[in-house]
Amino acid sequence: MPQYNSQALENEAPSREAPASTAASNPVVPVASTGTARTEVTRVVSEILSRASDRRRAAEDVVPDLRLKDDLGVDSLKFITVMLDIEEELDRHIFKVENIPCIITVGDLLALVAVVPS
Repeated sequence: MPQYNSQALENEAPSREAPASTAASNPVVPVASTGTARTEVTRVVSEILSRASDRRRAAEDVVPDLRLKDDLGVDSLKFITVMLDIEEELDRHIFKVENIPCIITVGDLLALVAVVPS
């Protein structure tokens, strides 16, 4: 099981504040900008969130500024399933209890997954 530097994660931890704008006012943009591994992570996370969403969003419509609970309908129980599915699909341990409260948006989730080495 891979280990990661918790100090580095704390320095790069996503903000707890929800974005000021809503998803409806922002255009759909790709989450990952470069790199095959990053694109694969984005695809996996988007597909898992799409399946977990109560709002019936297609994977390609899952963008960084969407809030997990408010925009996707992913409650705390579904979020646990999402975390487990991401770890299983990517075959690595990613989530620590102390980092979970920091994950508000899809972008927060992607940032955390990106920090943990594969």
